Amino acid sequence: MVEASAEGAGAGHAVEATEVEAQSSARSGGLRTASLASSSFGGRLVLATPPRTVSAFGYDWSVRSTHGSKSGPGPNVFNDSARSVYVDSTVRDVTSNTPVAVITAPVAHSAMPLPHVCQGGLHLTMHRAHRPGASATNFDCAEVSLSRDLGYGVYEFTLEQRLDRLGEADPNVVLGLFLYRDDTHELDIEFARWGATATNATNADYVNQPNTVASKSLHWTEPAIPTGTPQTHRIDFSEGRVQWASFVSARRTRPFQTFSSTDKVPSATGMRVHLNLWAFRGVSHMQQDAVDVGIRNFTFTPHK
Repeated sequence: MVEASAEGAGAGHAVEATEVEAQSSARSGGLRTASLASSSFGGRLVLATPPRTVSAFGYDWSVRSTHGSKSGPGPNVFNDSARSVYVDSTVRDVTSNTPVAVITAPVAHSAMPLPHVCQGGLHLTMHRAHRPGASATNFDCAEVSLSRDLGYGVYEFTLEQRLDRLGEADPNVVLGLFLYRDDTHELDIEFARWGATATNATNADYVNQPNTVASKSLHWTEPAIPTGTPQTHRIDFSEGRVQWASFVSARRTRPFQTFSSTDKVPSATGMRVHLNLWAFRGVSHMQQDAVDVGIRNFTFTPHK
């Protein structure tokens, strides 16, 4: 993802293009590495172990690993262990109250979640790194993605946590819910303070990457929605147009934030769903050992 600093931006104020250009190298942290590595051994091409997968919401998600090396965004080390990504079998559909995920890797990790951790869903955990050479500020991060693009339609992500408090653990923590082909073809929903510590700093953004003009992004402030109250964040992706909306799930017709962009919207080809939790500029100063975010539900409805 192409980084932009939200520090000093007020709610509903897009970051200026010059600021975006100045921050872009820090946020992308270099190109993403492939999930499936290869090497030469005895004159033969040897493929690494295929990426770990987890099943949730009716989809199989590939869990990203950078094999101990740093890669963008950040750059950070992305870990595919069951501590970084796991599925809680108690997650239920928001409307029908029926199970929509099965547990794939039972985990009894010692990570300290935020006090508003979701008790069901697909979990991403950013946790302190316990590997050779890691410093006290190095955290292993988490990312999952679908193996194929789903096309034009409505993408909805539902959570039950106090996302407005995500930056209390560390203002460098970033939660991304997004569609991605490459760093110049990306549609983002992000919850992040981008390192800003001011009390009035924004903590969320919608971005049509690359974020070079004001018409392609909106930085805004996520309200204090009570713990346990489902909130949904939507990307409505059409040819030549993308519309974002965020709302309390029980009030779908009354979003608390919206934005739209028609400026160089990417085509749907190769735009796959990604979810990630990472540290801005690759450094975290959290006192606790980990932060845990649970995605309660994900749905996709294709355009007719």
